[in-house]
Amino acid sequence: MYYIEELKLYLKNGKTSIIKFGKGLNIIYGESNTGKSMIYNCLDYMMGGTSSERINVRLGISHISLTVITEGKKIIISREMDVNSFNVSSEFDGIESGVYKTGGNSNGNKISDLWFKLMKIDKPDKILKNLSGETQTMTIRTIYHLFMIDEGRIPIHRSILIPTISQNAKMHAPTISSLVYLATGESHAPKVEGMTDRVIGIKNNALQSFVDASLLDLDEYQDETGGEMEGLSPVEIQKHIDEILGEIASLESNLSNASAKRKEVSDKILALEDTAAENKVLKNRYSSLQTQYAADIRRLTFLIEGSMAQDDIEMPAQCPFCNGTLPKDKAESCVEAAANEVKKIESQIEDLASVQDVLAEDINNNAAEIERLKAEKAQYDEIIRGEITPQIENLRECLAEYTQALSRSKANEMIKGFKSILTRQLGVAVNEDEDLHIDIRKKFLESYEGKINDGVKSMLEICKYDNYKSSQFDNSSLDIIVNQSLKSSQGEGFRAYLNTVLAVTVQNIIEENALCHIGFMCIDSPVLSLKEKNDEAEPSETMKAGLFKYFVDHSDERQMIIIENTIPDIDYKDAVIHRFTKDESEGRYGLIEDYRD
Repeated sequence: MYYIEELKLYLKNGKTSIIKFGKGLNIIYGESNTGKSMIYNCLDYMMGGTSSERINVRLGISHISLTVITEGKKIIISREMDVNSFNVSSEFDGIESGVYKTGGNSNGNKISDLWFKLMKIDKPDKILKNLSGETQTMTIRTIYHLFMIDEGRIPIHRSILIPTISQNAKMHAPTISSLVYLATGESHAPKVEGMTDRVIGIKNNALQSFVDASLLDLDEYQDETGGEMEGLSPVEIQKHIDEILGEIASLESNLSNASAKRKEVSDKILALEDTAAENKVLKNRYSSLQTQYAADIRRLTFLIEGSMAQDDIEMPAQCPFCNGTLPKDKAESCVEAAANEVKKIESQIEDLASVQDVLAEDINNNAAEIERLKAEKAQYDEIIRGEITPQIENLRECLAEYTQALSRSKANEMIKGFKSILTRQLGVAVNEDEDLHIDIRKKFLESYEGKINDGVKSMLEICKYDNYKSSQFDNSSLDIIVNQSLKSSQGEGFRAYLNTVLAVTVQNIIEENALCHIGFMCIDSPVLSLKEKNDEAEPSETMKAGLFKYFVDHSDERQMIIIENTIPDIDYKDAVIHRFTKDESEGRYGLIEDYRD
């Protein structure tokens, strides 16, 4: 959002006169002949006004400069009196420094383009010049009267939307075309001008040949893309695709269940095989132990038998050397201990035999269960590999065929659509040449009429318009009717008031569409000498206060510079107010402080 920060007048005597503005509401008021309207004239001149006649030569102004702020960057625009060029110094990347021209046929930068960039307006190549279809370039001067309203235009009888230069009070094609562009981004200007009947005939024949050749190519392509399912519509093919997807989903669910059960069986087989291996190891260990026990029994039996044989041998009673009597040793027999040990081992052997029998039985049972589970696993393998997987693969192949058929069917439908479009556009192109009249008024009403009615009603109610009952936009005069009374039947003050309301409403509509941001208004005397109808002697303070309060409450929407003689007594909040007193001893005398009328 941009705003004018400063207007600076350079005088020939070397002095300067400066007036600063805020980015919201600015009010300049005070005595007559103090230079209030000169501010408007200077702004007009800096927006490409081609004449400086409205700037009093007795003021001795040599040149004027404006300081504009956009996105925090400063742009200084300077223009000498009675020249058609501007010097621009810019810190903003989107606007380059240099010399700008007022327009015309000059090359290089134009001042219109600078203001359009500030307003974020993408200038169209052409707008309507008249209803015959001739076109012209849109400039800032084409639309400036929508947001720059001087004291001479503010009370006019005709619509404020139509510039005073227009000879037709009901229609000014460039303005209406520009307004449509600002609201829609399309000016509806014809793309080609001045076509003769011969050229039109050649163009239409060329178009007909092109369309015929295109239709033939599309027919050939349609034949090439035909297939076995050509008779099926896209809806029918999609139904088959949905059914196949459902079957695939069901089979994949079965596949998942079968795979889970197969895994469960495999896990059981592994567990049983581990158990069987452990049992075999135990059985082997017990067999080795049993063998050891048998060896122990044989050893003990040998000892017992040896002890018994020893009892049968007679021991000598006398020493063979000295013939003395040998003492008889008390030898305890080990037979009984060995016999007890044999009994223990035999008992352990019996236990080992029993355990081995149990292990052998478990091993056999496990082997049988493993075989059964392997058979069950083989069944699941057959279900997965022999039934479900082939079915899924077949369905997927079928799905691919239906998908291709659907693409072909949609392509054929698109081709039919293309044929219809080509034929229709051919007719449109031919018919366009038969109708040279462009109904730009209809386009304008489509974009603005309803919104103007709503906006004006809302604004008049907010501003407390006296005895307000109804309002409507008259599409004949492009003006507003309040309380069923034409604006032209009102006094100057009421006309100025209603013209201000319509101008603000139209800019609100343009801003709402967000295609651009004019963001600026300068209105000289919006309430003029407004009086209540029932009391011509007194001004309508209620209506004046309502309008100025509206300006205050909406000061964040755009920069407004309001010029008036007197202003109502309300809270102006953050508004920037300049009062020209025409009094040496009080405040600011006038725009140029050294000048005295």
